[in-house]
Amino acid sequence: MDEFLKRLVPVVSADTIAQPTFGTLNITPTDTESGTRVDLESDQNSVKIGDNITVKVFIQTGPDVSISEFRLVVEFDQNILSVVDQDLGTLGTQIKSTNPNFVVETPATDNLSSLGRSRLIAHLSGGGDTSLSAKTEVAEITFNAQSIANTSVKISTGSTGTQLKTSAGRLIGFTTSEKQISVVDEVIVTTTPSVTTTVTSTPLVTPTVSTIPTLGVSTIPETAITFEGNFLITLLAGAALLIIGVTLIPRDKKRNDRPNY
Repeated sequence: MDEFLKRLVPVVSADTIAQPTFGTLNITPTDTESGTRVDLESDQNSVKIGDNITVKVFIQTGPDVSISEFRLVVEFDQNILSVVDQDLGTLGTQIKSTNPNFVVETPATDNLSSLGRSRLIAHLSGGGDTSLSAKTEVAEITFNAQSIANTSVKISTGSTGTQLKTSAGRLIGFTTSEKQISVVDEVIVTTTPSVTTTVTSTPLVTPTVSTIPTLGVSTIPETAITFEGNFLITLLAGAALLIIGVTLIPRDKKRNDRPNY
């Protein structure tokens, strides 16, 4: 019977030093996992040697993604740029943490720059997770330009680079961008002159048309050439008498010119 049971249910021997396989898991992130981004931005593209330039760090989480902690690692060429401390008299002030929701527990070890790498570790105050669905500024680094060259500031990735983590210890995948910077001898600022166009309202002028009288043509009203019957007869009679009178005058003169005997 015992032999039959051993064949039916195999006996498993446990190793006394074996460890459980459950617990906090760190899943290797992938860029397509979440659509989350870590970006570097600056309002300057070039800087004069000896002057400072500030680069800001932004985090934006994808849909339904929340984080509780981030570790930012920024790489730069230390022969061209050097980090300017926020406070020369205080350790752990090389990177400025700009989001009050995240705190740096140990600035002396969690906020430092060395050998071309700046690192800032911060976690969500109060614990838990939060979504940064809108692009959120979390830090800024001020660099001083040391030598003339074209260079870039990059987000470092990998096991010792930048990481975004949930409260359960799960790593969130993200994509990054870098900031190109030109260190020059003198910054040439090209400005476009502002052209102000003033539009004035021109009043509408109605031309004055002078009336030119018509010369040489007389307009006779129709009433002037309308004759009544009696008036016409009188006019003709007067004309006839005038003609008879003219014809009689010479005859009388001849009679008067004759001598008297």
